[in-house]
Amino acid sequence: MNHFSHTRISTYKQCGLRYKFKYVDHKDASFDNTIEAFMGDLVHRTLEKLYTDLKYEKKNDVEDLISHYNELWGDEWTEDVLVVKDEYDANNYKDQGERMIREYYESYHPFDHNTIGIETQHRYQLTDEHDVSVRIDRLDNPEQGVYEIHDYKTSNHFPTQEEAEEDAQLATYALGVKDMFPDAEQIKLIWHYLAFDKEVVVEKSWEELDIIEEQ
Repeated sequence: MNHFSHTRISTYKQCGLRYKFKYVDHKDASFDNTIEAFMGDLVHRTLEKLYTDLKYEKKNDVEDLISHYNELWGDEWTEDVLVVKDEYDANNYKDQGERMIREYYESYHPFDHNTIGIETQHRYQLTDEHDVSVRIDRLDNPEQGVYEIHDYKTSNHFPTQEEAEEDAQLATYALGVKDMFPDAEQIKLIWHYLAFDKEVVVEKSWEELDIIEEQ
């Protein structure tokens, strides 16, 4: 069985040689060891804690989440993390992550999204010999037949609507949701650009998803 993921496919499209280094030769670890990746991972895990705890009726306040984020940073930071931009240091990125968490909390409290999945993992069968890994940051079911795929971005680039329409990541995940939930009538793709406290929403028709599946 050949396993694909959005990250693997994107890497291959960007540079076939980098794909070889990273996934065939396993010599590309440095690309994942940047301060941006480190901070982004901790922000994701902090938001994961927020929604996981809510499943068990534990409602963190924002300071609980900031403490959790800071504890993760203190436990996992090493000097091996690459800070490429000379004009910034680790504390600049750490503070940026804190701001993202605070603004997200203020924007979406009390978090009544009817969340049905957190960091969900599913393998969507593409062919008899190929499947696609689908990992969703948060999956909501706000009403019957409607599913929302939420993805957190800590990038400092805010895309245009056209760029979001052309992005295949969440559209690929929508194929997985359609596979998992036959009652799906509408699937919304929602990117949370945390550095800007904004979201971008895209909806794909079943015909558009069929085209993406074929691609």
